[in-house]
Order: sequence, then structure tokens, then C-alpha cells
Amino acid sequence: MGPKRYFFSGVVALCVALAAVSAVAAGDPGKTWRTVAQRAAFPVYRPLQTLGLQFDGVKLAPHTGCLTANWGNPKSNAGSHFNIGEPANTVRCGQPGVANQVATSTINGDKVGVLVQCPAWPKCTLRDGETDGFFLLFVPEHVSRHYAIQLESKHISLAHFLKIARSFVRVRTGAGGPAPAHLANFLSPDRKIWCLLQDAAADRAASCFFAADRSAGGQEYSAMLQPNGQLTTCAWQPSQPGLQACDQNWDASAPVLGSGKVDAIYQYRCQAASTAIKCTVDTGAAKGKGFTISDTGVTPIP
Repeated sequence: MGPKRYFFSGVVALCVALAAVSAVAAGDPGKTWRTVAQRAAFPVYRPLQTLGLQFDGVKLAPHTGCLTANWGNPKSNAGSHFNIGEPANTVRCGQPGVANQVATSTINGDKVGVLVQCPAWPKCTLRDGETDGFFLLFVPEHVSRHYAIQLESKHISLAHFLKIARSFVRVRTGAGGPAPAHLANFLSPDRKIWCLLQDAAADRAASCFFAADRSAGGQEYSAMLQPNGQLTTCAWQPSQPGLQACDQNWDASAPVLGSGKVDAIYQYRCQAASTAIKCTVDTGAAKGKGFTISDTGVTPIP
């Protein structure tokens, strides 16, 4: 059998090319990371092991919310450097180009392939990885397997590369209160609103549905928010049998987002009240636009 073939792209190059929301704070890199973590719509991780290489900055692209960070000199092909992209392997933050596996390692309890791109592909070797660069796609801690970090390096040995990968820790914002949840779907505290947040290319939206008891003559409402701030709403009641009801899907087993709690995932941020849910776009030009849904209907947030 030939070498295993994987696909990784220049997710880092894509994101770095865009204007940054946050860059290096010369005096306090830790503060810079906390600021980025507060703004990101996903859990943020950073490596504690950096091999003594200079921290060149962490950035959030304004339109996608993708995170990139660099150590060493990424513009040089001679010196040692590495970079990360979060969340990796997603539609908006970059998807794979051609690489092949040259080793296997265990990161956070999972076996993952160590990948290499080289001029002689598909005959890349470990030695090529130390010069042309290693790739690693891994899941930090126990975060959803749909969320991953892409780690890339050049002129770094495999042993040192894996030390970096095993040193990632969650960045805490220090803003007080519990950290946001990262749920792709949830119920309101009274279980009358169900929200589904998606990042698939064909269906990228934050959608919430309110459904009262139809037998009691209650109405139904829905709201669907696009990343560009476009909002589509629906209102339906049993006296309108010719119209399609709003709640086309429902997951009664979804977790409950407690009152006052926040859910931040993909490009959206939702907050629960006892009988209402507020959702807004959390990154890009449409940041702040959204809606509030409750038993009285949907209120747009301009």
C-alpha cells in the first residue's frame, strides 16, 4: 500500500491575509490572549511550550472570526517557527490540501497522524518534516470532535513539535462568571424554545423556534439569523391551517441553557432568560445584529 493521503490547506495563510481584530500586546501576551478569548465565538487554546521562539501575535479575522497565531518568523523559510489555526478544518476557517502521514502520536488520549508536505510528495519522510514542515490536526481536551486545532511548523524536530502539541491549555478570559457554553443546539429554561446553530456551507445560520400547545390555540414563532445579519422570521397559529407551521424540527432531548447563561459557537452568541432567548452575530461586519424570541414573538435587534 502507498502512503496515506491527507488533505490540509493553508488555513493560516488565509486568515493572516485578512485584517486582524487583535494583534500582539508588546508588554503582556497573556492579556492579548484573554482579549481574543473574550471576542472569539469558540473556546480558545494556546501552547505553554513554545521552544523559546518569539511570539509574533494572535489574530481574529474580522469577517470569519478565525484565529491564527505565530511563533518565530513565519515569513522566513530558514528559521524555526510554528503557527496555529482555530477552529481548524471548517468551512469558514480553511480546509485541507495534500499531505501524507509519516508518523502517529497520541495527543489528549487520541491517536493522530503527523503529516508532511514536501516537494517529493507522496514520498515525504520525517526528515522532510523537520525542514519542509509538520502538520497536526488534533482535538484539545474534551472539546467536541467538530472543533480542532491545526498546528504547523518548519525547522522543528518531531520531538519538539509534539511537545508543543501536548502543551495546549484553555485560555480563560478572567471576565468573571462562568465561561460560555459551546452548544450546537439547546432548549430555553422553560423548554418552550429550541435553538439550532449550524456552520455547514449550505445551511449556516442560528435558528430558534417557539412552540406553544397547539391544542390550546397557542402561536408558534421562529427566527433564522444568517452570518451577514439577515433575519427571517415566522409566525403561525392554529387558525391559519393553510400556512405551514414554524417549528419544522424539534429536539426535546437537547440540553437546557440555564437562565442568564451564554452559548457561543461558530459566529453566534445566544443568551437565555427564563422565557426568552437572545441571539446575535458575534463576529464580522454584522456583529450585534440578531433577535430575541419569546412567547410574544420575535423582536429584531438592528
